[in-house]
Parts: sequence; structure tokens; C-alpha cells
Amino acid sequence: PERHPYVKYRAAMKFIDFLVSEKGQKAIAGFRDSRGNQLFHPDAR
Repeated sequence: PERHPYVKYRAAMKFIDFLVSEKGQKAIAGFRDSRGNQLFHPDAR
């Protein structure tokens, strides 16, 4: 953030917290293509 003051550090950290949360991991697991194939596998521990 010091080097690039335009970066929204707090928003980025909040997004990371969501991605590794149980809710975020369920959203990742539920992301599927038009045929119903799972595209991503959650791996946050």
C-alpha cells in the first residue's frame, strides 16, 4: 500500500478473508460450467 497508494488494501484483505472462509469455499466448490462440471476445487485450510 505504501508503494501503490491507489490499491484498496482493506478491500483486498476482506476479499481474501471471504475466499478462505467456509462460505467462500462453498461458493468456489459450487462454481460450475453450463454442463454442471465443477471448475474449481476449494483448498483453503
